[in-house]
Amino acid sequence: MGDMDFKVAGTKKGITALQADIKLAGLPLRVVMEAVQRACDANAKIIDIMNQCLDAPRQGLKENMPVIEEIEVEAHKRPKLLGLGGSNLKKLYVETGVQVRHLDY
Repeated sequence: MGDMDFKVAGTKKGITALQADIKLAGLPLRVVMEAVQRACDANAKIIDIMNQCLDAPRQGLKENMPVIEEIEVEAHKRPKLLGLGGSNLKKLYVETGVQVRHLDY
């Protein structure tokens, strides 16, 4: 196993996510800064290669692309939507493939 696992994601403009699993105590800041710089350089090269393959975003959505729609069901109507033991949701899934999930906010 290595002493450091380091992941960086981002755009041409900068870093959007960073994950570091560092197993060494007292890692010098210059090592971390060098790792960030090298990751940014590599990310820019990867984006350049991707842009050569696809110079603009695709227009429109694919026909088979998943669709997510959020609706709010009033509390007193939820039992009717769910059905006894979730029977309505199961039937909805079997017949249409639609999945219903509860969202926690």
